[in-house]
Amino acid sequence: TPSSSETTCPPGSTLSYENFGQKFMTDYCTSCHSSTLRGDARHGAPLYHDFDTFLGVMQVANHIDSWAAAGPAAVNELMPEDDPK
Repeated sequence: TPSSSETTCPPGSTLSYENFGQKFMTDYCTSCHSSTLRGDARHGAPLYHDFDTFLGVMQVANHIDSWAAAGPAAVNELMPEDDPK
């Protein structure tokens, strides 16, 4: 069952979508969660859960957290379906 990891970005972090998040999403998520994919090519990924843009990520950030993030409240390993998690 998906649950919030309650993770937060540490103060002073220099990570951003441009220097970390975009490549991370490309490496682990956009093979299914891309706005360019349709039908079976999405491997069951819900429509409009597209992670190939910053806006696409931010629109469903709570879903990403619940399915794939690790934090003090939960370690969610439901996504990606394949290793590495």
